[in-house]
Amino acid sequence: ASPTDNVLVDWSFGRQGPTELAVPVNTTLVFEWASAFHSVVSVSPTEFAQCSGTFVSSTFSGQAIQGPAVGPMSVKYKLEQPGSLFVACTLAGGLHCTLGNMRINVTVFEPTTTLQTTTTTTP
Repeated sequence: ASPTDNVLVDWSFGRQGPTELAVPVNTTLVFEWASAFHSVVSVSPTEFAQCSGTFVSSTFSGQAIQGPAVGPMSVKYKLEQPGSLFVACTLAGGLHCTLGNMRINVTVFEPTTTLQTTTTTTP
């Protein structure tokens, strides 16, 4: 992905997409779902790992990128800092996160420039 790319994230219950992603700074994640109520919430690493069946959106430590909304939805979130972002759908007490596979761990990295070098040998 180039530094200005959009990366589509299927945010549907039962999603088949990866739960880990690595992208460069300034990538925009686009969370899309066609129907049903879902949320896009930044959560802690522990909350991400546990997807506890007892929590509700308001108990998460992170921020709501998108609160509960019915689809069709397309939610854009630009990643402007390097680091890790843990995102989950917090609806149904965590069932969307666990049973629906609606969580993703995004590693955001600084792009590096690749230098081309040539080696010449003299006989």
